[in-house]
Amino acid sequence: MPSTKRLKIVLLAVFAMFAIAWFASGTLYTVLGTSTADDLTGLTMPAAAADDGYVGSDTCAACHEDQFKSFSRTKHSKLGQIKSWKDKVQGCESCHGPGKAHVEGGGDKTKIVNPKHLDPKAASETCLACHAGKESHNNFRRGEHWRNNIGCNDCHSAHPSERAIAENGSMTLIKEQPDNKLLKAGEPQLCLS
Repeated sequence: MPSTKRLKIVLLAVFAMFAIAWFASGTLYTVLGTSTADDLTGLTMPAAAADDGYVGSDTCAACHEDQFKSFSRTKHSKLGQIKSWKDKVQGCESCHGPGKAHVEGGGDKTKIVNPKHLDPKAASETCLACHAGKESHNNFRRGEHWRNNIGCNDCHSAHPSERAIAENGSMTLIKEQPDNKLLKAGEPQLCLS
């Protein structure tokens, strides 16, 4: 029968190997240019400049009034008021990309990013460009949603509207304004779907 000391050494070695593998996977994501849990800033958005193809949310609002109104009720629309976001891309183009070619193309849908039409992982990468450093999103790429090809916009919407959710303790549906999670429906309905 092995001694207790030998067993402890073996267990410590196994733990050390797992710790090294875990660290290496985070380092690999960083080398590949993907955000990890160690990327606490989470702000990888490009700096805004006058000639880089960005036109600003007011330009988008001229044609997409309803989407702009619903987006304006969210925290995302208020990023320009935060000092650390002053020189970063914000508003519509932070998710949809530069809008100049879309506008100059007369609204050509192929010249703008629409997260609804991206595969779930690509759409989630758009969200994770800013949200990867948040505690609740640190392990998204290692989680069940990612492995099962469920993207952020399967449950969340940057353009919220009134939605039906389950009242606590019952299955009765009630109308409620969107919360800060921008969920499309109540958590039970989303998870069960």
